[in-house]
Amino acid sequence: MAGTLNTMQAAAAKSATFNTGSFDTTNYSQVTALLRVSNVSGTSPTLDSKVQGSMDDSNWFDMQDAFHLGDFWRITAVDQQFVYFDKFPKYLRIRNVIDGTSSPVFTMEVKVVAK
Repeated sequence: MAGTLNTMQAAAAKSATFNTGSFDTTNYSQVTALLRVSNVSGTSPTLDSKVQGSMDDSNWFDMQDAFHLGDFWRITAVDQQFVYFDKFPKYLRIRNVIDGTSSPVFTMEVKVVAK
């Protein structure tokens, strides 16, 4: 069965903490979240992204804490990472915490491949 590609965050420059849109996992048994950073600027920029889950698309929890699954590594430069799940609740999103000492900006996109 071929996977379905879904965009959670289109490529854009981001300078503040944000959440992607949610993804409804109904009818899927495997999900791979893909995080791509194509440009980084600012002084000492950091991006900490984590997968969050929800049963109702309103109350969110960290998937790593709940299911002891992998998460993204801290990003400080151009990078691409992915996280695979075969256990998950009905909704997923990516929480992105951006920090740095002077005007951090990450040009990034987040996609999900589900099957």
